[in-house]
Amino acid sequence: ALQQGSYSDPEDLLADANMALRIASRYMQSQFRFFDLETRRQARESYALEADVRSAIQKKEMIPFFQPIVDLNSGEPLGFEVLARWPSANGHFVSPSVFVPVARAVGLTADLDLQIIEKALEHAGTLSRVVPWRSMVLSVNLSANLLEDVVMRRQLLQLIDDHRLPMGWYLQAEILEESLQDATSDFDEFLGHLSERQIRIAIDDFGTGYSSLSRLTSMPINGFKIDLSFVQLLDDPLNPSNKLVATMGAIADDLSLSTTAEGVETQRQRTWLVNRGFRVGQGFLFAPPMPLGDAMNYLENLRLHSPAIAVEVDPPPLR
Repeated sequence: ALQQGSYSDPEDLLADANMALRIASRYMQSQFRFFDLETRRQARESYALEADVRSAIQKKEMIPFFQPIVDLNSGEPLGFEVLARWPSANGHFVSPSVFVPVARAVGLTADLDLQIIEKALEHAGTLSRVVPWRSMVLSVNLSANLLEDVVMRRQLLQLIDDHRLPMGWYLQAEILEESLQDATSDFDEFLGHLSERQIRIAIDDFGTGYSSLSRLTSMPINGFKIDLSFVQLLDDPLNPSNKLVATMGAIADDLSLSTTAEGVETQRQRTWLVNRGFRVGQGFLFAPPMPLGDAMNYLENLRLHSPAIAVEVDPPPLR
């Protein structure tokens, strides 16, 4: 913040410099920002957004959306991934790319996770009434903020114990690869508690983080999700990911892990995955994330057949 005769109070000068600092610090690389009118506008918007996000989480305004996880061969749903959405006053939804980074910056992603998971567990009974004869997975995301907080982890376990899923439904917890890198004995114990509750554990965005492959065997990991950045590059003429995705499938087979291909958007991607033995996927080719009512309509419109649910002690594998 430059003093050019425009400041009469040093506190104002420091406050403006702090605004520039906060904006610069939101970038991964080393940055600097000069304070000007545009910086002031950005700072005001940033402060207002932060306050709105804090208020929305405190008032539990965030709601779960459900994106189908499907059998790549038939297109029939095997379950849903639960994603957070923020309804605005004008009836539209604020993009997660806007509010999730803010929640992460202010340390509220664990609170956000718990709210969305609780609402999703409550909605599972409503969804199951549309397809009462089918086994379904309900896949929820656990942020690093939650996984690093012992108190939040205990609250999650209590939340799971307090909400029983419908018959044939089971829970899957998605964790980022980075969460495994510096895992402590307490963290290992927490994963053990999830496993004891018959909760599947999947690594989200596999291949984009930093973790040791040994973790796949030393921890109770059931599978991983192949990040959409790899799926979207299948048969890309300049930078194809075919060999890399095929290798991921081979690793999963060798370790008896499930795989889910994220971001399937074209029939060509689907065909490639099916031909190489991948069974499970999700993406806009099949359905976008939907609010509860639309998810119910989606299930109803499929007019699914009624196979019997096999009663199993362990949840069925996805691949």
